[in-house]
Amino acid sequence: MNDQQRTNGAVRRRLLSGLWLLGALGVYGQQCPGLKPAFAWANEGSAIVFTDLTEGEISDRAWYFGDGDSASGASVTHQYTFADVDTVRLSFWSMGCPFQVEAVVAHGGESDACDSQISSSFVAEQLWNNTLLFEGQDQGDGSLMLHFWAYGDDSISIVPVDTHFYALPGAYDVTHSIATLDSLFQTGCVAGSVQRVFVDGNTSTCDSSVFLDLSAAIDGNLLLANANTVFFDEGLILLGWWWSYGDNSSDITSGPGMEHLYPFSGEYQVCVEVQVVDSATSDSCYARACTTVVAPPLVGVEEAVAPAALRARPVPCGDEVWVE
Repeated sequence: MNDQQRTNGAVRRRLLSGLWLLGALGVYGQQCPGLKPAFAWANEGSAIVFTDLTEGEISDRAWYFGDGDSASGASVTHQYTFADVDTVRLSFWSMGCPFQVEAVVAHGGESDACDSQISSSFVAEQLWNNTLLFEGQDQGDGSLMLHFWAYGDDSISIVPVDTHFYALPGAYDVTHSIATLDSLFQTGCVAGSVQRVFVDGNTSTCDSSVFLDLSAAIDGNLLLANANTVFFDEGLILLGWWWSYGDNSSDITSGPGMEHLYPFSGEYQVCVEVQVVDSATSDSCYARACTTVVAPPLVGVEEAVAPAALRARPVPCGDEVWVE
């Protein structure tokens, strides 16, 4: 073994030990359902009604309004004393797992009454890698309306429809809100919504030296995934693959192919990250890729085949019956 090989081996062992330490500190977790938390809000007089829109088996909802007050329930009403911008958080449990989602909420105070019926929602569409199209689906009373987007990555926008690029693929809490203006151009009514969105794509801090391509498919509730890694610099060392399945569980492996079983139906974002080190300088970098899969509902034994789907016929010249 030459000096270069010994150096490469030492670097690999040192950084791999750090990755395995992450696993020992709790990388592997309880598997959770594939929920995408969401809630909406709108004025009711001078107060604001917050409503949980999350689809799934939900319990123990807790609301934190950003002004020190909190409440519980699927739909709650809160009165802010002063006009401000606060971060509102909804926390809840589903199948023994904690979830939370946060929104940037601009609101009036006790003296800012609203007499209009407005609502705000939005849709998000993946256009290409790391890029989503956001479109507000708002309902108002014809008043001049302001729009506000907070994309969860410290970026904002004030247009009704927008295309946004994310430097890093992953899950983000996106806020969309509207506000009407009265004849004096003062804020009258507010409404908005927030939802967890998945941004698929890839990124790398290794410049163009590493290409990472992720493919994933669902067979029943079994995830079949593979990470194709191509190096354009012979001096780079691949340390391993770090997989995240979107259900609170992860794996650190030495191979690019993985299988993972989802015990709950739902939408999951699968991400893989490879850690890379330069054997000459010991500088490290990474490449990351994410894609979204949908696990179907599990079918129990009693539900496997409906009676109408069974057919029976005798076997000629024998005491048998074929059942199809």
